[in-house]
Amino acid sequence: SPTMRVSLLVPTVWAYPRFGKQPIGPPCTVGAHNAATGSCPTMPQPPTPGPPPSRNHMWAPAYTMDWEFFFVPEQADAPPYLPVPRTKYNRTTGSTWYSTAGGQTRMRETYHQYCIPVFTEGVMGQRNDFSCDFINVNNVSHVVMHEDRPEGVPECCVIGDPFHPPPRDVFKLFPRSWSE
Repeated sequence: SPTMRVSLLVPTVWAYPRFGKQPIGPPCTVGAHNAATGSCPTMPQPPTPGPPPSRNHMWAPAYTMDWEFFFVPEQADAPPYLPVPRTKYNRTTGSTWYSTAGGQTRMRETYHQYCIPVFTEGVMGQRNDFSCDFINVNNVSHVVMHEDRPEGVPECCVIGDPFHPPPRDVFKLFPRSWSE
């Protein structure tokens, strides 16, 4: 199957881990994962987007996708990467499973070599050289760790409640300018 290449500039992604009964996760996802909409005043914002797309994009009701992901800490080294970033990076492969069957959106993302670096505290904020899964079901998001997880990291925890997978038409939620 084809592989999609995805790039992430690490400093623009944030989450707030609190193990135990407090859920962790991004407080503002501009409506993609929770009810917060509009700009996120306490988070760094990317540059103003370009003109509106010529057509609206809609994800398929169900799909699976294998991908390659680059974690690039240097913001000046922005995509596209042909074939790889110019500065230091970590590369992982993974897969996404997405379904809206039965009127409920569910999603699973698996990161094989490096977990997505969205945690800022504890061991998970210091390193991400372990595999992980993010499972979104019943409006709750969980992170599931594998045998290669760092010492002291639980096997599973809630990272967002409420927190849902992006809707099929997630792109219409994105602002056309960062002042919206």
